[in-house]
Amino acid sequence: MPKLNVHYLRHALAQCRARETAPTKRYPAALRHQVTAHALNRRSAGVPFRVIASDLGVSFATLQRWVQAVPLRRLRRVEVSELPGSRLGGSESVRPVLFSPTGYRVEGLDVAALMELLRALP
Repeated sequence: MPKLNVHYLRHALAQCRARETAPTKRYPAALRHQVTAHALNRRSAGVPFRVIASDLGVSFATLQRWVQAVPLRRLRRVEVSELPGSRLGGSESVRPVLFSPTGYRVEGLDVAALMELLRALP
């Protein structure tokens, strides 16, 4: 999907609001998808959802509801690296450390227990 300009999205959302006479507004699914993709992209750059909603001219609650409806990818590519001086291929037990994108750190589990934990996470 091409990267859309915030002004284009704001204008498209305003046009939908202007056409709608009901108290609750209905936005086309394609537009909601574009807005959600834009919001998640901006959020990954560190912009708060409240600022994104304000920039788009929608309420924070609306944007939050649309973003929460998006199914999250459960697995991400990771890079496995060896610490200097360690021997991952050796016979001693390996205790990996997991760093999550949100800042959690998990230590002290063996690989099997760590995989079980990752499968159990929502």
